[in-house]
Amino acid sequence: MILDLDSLIAPYFDKYPNEWLLFEVTNNDEHDWPTEVQFVAHDPSRQAIANIVVEKNLDDTLVRFAGDVLPKGWHAAL
Repeated sequence: MILDLDSLIAPYFDKYPNEWLLFEVTNNDEHDWPTEVQFVAHDPSRQAIANIVVEKNLDDTLVRFAGDVLPKGWHAAL
């Protein structure tokens, strides 16, 4: 089954713009790709999200930033 992971978490991007989003993965497919997630927390600080993972002892998580990774006008070269 092909699943667009962003479709699972897209509703939170508009709700918490420019913040880090933490999800607990509750189900994976046969390739260990997340198919179900549960929203746990949001915070502008990536460190705060890391602290929540440790405090709640979460094993399987997904963390995404709900905004532009690079500031406007910046470009990445890989």
